[in-house]
This record gives sequence, structure tokens and C-alpha cells, in this order.
Amino acid sequence: MNVTYYAIEIDYTCIAIYCIIGFYILKNIDKRKWILFCIDFLLILLVFSDVVMRKTLDDTCYFVTLDINCNSLLPYTLFCYSLKTILSVMVPFVICIFSYFVVSSSNLRYIKFVVISLPFLYICYDVIRIPVNGYVLMIAYNDGVIRNVFYVDSLLATLFYCGICIMNTVRIINANKEILKEITYYRIEFLFMCIICIAPFLIVPLSLMFFGPLMPVAFAVTFVFLMTLSQHLRICVDALTSTNNLNELRRNLDNLLQLSEKERRNAFLIFIDVNNFKSINDNFGHYEGDVVLIQIARLLRRVALEFNCFLCRYGGDEFIIIKKNANVEKAASICKFIDSQLLRLKELTLVPYELSVSTGFVRFDKRFSSTQEFIDAADKLMYETKRSSKKDFSQFVKMSKSMKKTEAVH
Repeated sequence: MNVTYYAIEIDYTCIAIYCIIGFYILKNIDKRKWILFCIDFLLILLVFSDVVMRKTLDDTCYFVTLDINCNSLLPYTLFCYSLKTILSVMVPFVICIFSYFVVSSSNLRYIKFVVISLPFLYICYDVIRIPVNGYVLMIAYNDGVIRNVFYVDSLLATLFYCGICIMNTVRIINANKEILKEITYYRIEFLFMCIICIAPFLIVPLSLMFFGPLMPVAFAVTFVFLMTLSQHLRICVDALTSTNNLNELRRNLDNLLQLSEKERRNAFLIFIDVNNFKSINDNFGHYEGDVVLIQIARLLRRVALEFNCFLCRYGGDEFIIIKKNANVEKAASICKFIDSQLLRLKELTLVPYELSVSTGFVRFDKRFSSTQEFIDAADKLMYETKRSSKKDFSQFVKMSKSMKKTEAVH
């Protein structure tokens, strides 16, 4: 009885979570919000049917692991059990179809859709017969347990759809790997995110084997995680270039301010500005300008990954890279590496316009009383190189060393 009580309490909690998630989905402007809301609504129905079923069960006829003809069940208990059973298969089926159309672009995808739907239709036929023949999937009566074909069919169908969901989830994560890696700073975080997304499809088959609220809890945790991730993407990721935005820059710089003076002195801010970007917009259109920003952002992400840096879009055609635990020579080498990669990109794309950037960097030392002064100083040095006909990063090295000597004298 205590197990049933706690299971019902968990179900109530899950219903509350799903209602909050449904409200969040409806406020979203995503074009797929109605599909997501449909999945959320199916989960609410599943949990509600589980609550009614548990409240109406007789103590001499209780759900344990398998099935038996149990005459003591009330008609609406059988109805709720039938509803719960079909929803347990329907939820992974709907997610399977939804993810299938996201990742598939084949001309035969509608034929494959019909083939994939056949196991679910067969399970629906089995479930419809439950109130008629009284057989249910996971019942023990007076300690007696009987297996039947329906149990195996339901489990195999669930495993089939969950397997497809796992494969499609991996493909979706792989397709958005660059964006996801921008918001997961450590490999363990990326791995944890993958596990959270895949976990429900590993747990769903277990919900058919054990009488517990495993499936609702698993999907509740994953939905809350994805909702939090979606909010984070809206707040901290630039929509066009998929790099960090100003909010993440401020957070990173605020964390930098918390470091000791010695650690801060080893941090460098590199300011990057696309040359002649206005003329690209004017002569080739804003769409081409967006393409340039996306290409340069993709290149800078590779640079940030290569040198273990923080990257963000500062605004317009300006980007910022922050490199910690470095020296002046390292910062200059990053700037040179950016130029060499851009030269290679221009040779590969053969664009009819100049594709280059101006860079400037500065050390974060006690000269700066705020992070904005730090950014402005790098911005000023960047414009020095923009005005110069020939790039010479050694001037930054000399300037930084002279500043360091001046500070030592004072």
C-alpha cells in the first residue's frame, strides 16, 4: 500500500510538471510547438490513467510483472489500464515519427512511415480487446503469474520504437554538435546531455516490465532539461552565428574579475572586426553578409577549439575571443592563425570580395577598473591594425612589454 501511495504522489508531481511544460510550449513560437504539446498531453493522459488505475485496484488483484485474467477488476480500471498501455506505446511511437521526419529527407519516407506504423496499429488492436477478454499486461492474482503473447508483442513494439528514437536522437545531436558544444564547456557536460536525451527510451521498456512510474519520471526529467537548454540557447547564444552572445561574454568577464590579480594578468582579450563588411552588404546584399558572418564564426569556432578559448559575437561584424593562461606571444600567434585560416578560406570559396579581419588584443591587468575598459582597449588596438596598411603583431608584443615595465617601476 505504501508503494502505491508514493507512486501516486510521484504521478501527481509529474502531472504538475507536464502542465508547466505544456504552458511553456504554448508560449513558444517554434513551428513544431503543436507536436511537442501533443507529446506533453499524451504524457499527462498516461499519468492520469495510472493514478485512476492504482486508486481502484483491489488488494487481492494487483499489478506486479506480467498478466492474468483478473475478474475482480472494475470496468473503468480495465479502461484506464487499456489507456495506459496504449499510451505507453504511443508516446515513443509519436516521438519516433516526429524525429524520423526531422532527420529523414528520402523520397520514400512516407512509405517507410506506413511500415513503421504497422506494429503500433497491431498493438492498438490488442489493447482494444483488453476490456472484452479481461487480459491485461502486468497483473498478479493471488501470487499467480501468467505470460501471454500480448506481453511479448507490446514489449517488442516498444523496443522497436525506442531503438529508432535513440538512433534519431543521436543523429539530431550530431547535426547540431557545433551549437551544443558552444554551451557545454566540458566533455562530461556534453556526455551528460546525450545521456539525458536518450535515457527515457531506455527506461520506457522497463515500465512495461515493472509496475512503477518510471516512464513519466524519465520524460519529466528530460523535458525539464530540454526546456532549460532551450532557455539557455535563447539567452546566451547568438541566433545567426550560433556563437556565445553578449550575455555569455558578461558572465565570462564577471568570472574573470573574481580571479586573483596573477591569474587575470594571464588573460587576453582579442577583438576581431570584419574588414569592409558594409561594402559586402551594400554590393552583394544582406543575405551574403549573413553568409560571411556565419563562415567567419565557423572558422573562429575552430580557432577557439584549437587554442581552448572563449568566443562570442560582440555585435554586428565584431567578435571577441578570450584566452586564459597565456602570454603576449600566444595571443599574437592566435591572431596570426586567424589570418592564415581566413586566407585559406578565401582561396577555397573564391568569393569576389575581400575576406579579411582586423584584430587587436590586450592583457587584462590592473590598468582596467572594469570589463568595459578592457574591451575598449582591445577595440582601440584593433583599429590601429585596421588603419595600418600592413599587419604587424609584434607592435602589440612591444606595447604590452613596455606597459609591463612601466607597471613594475610604479
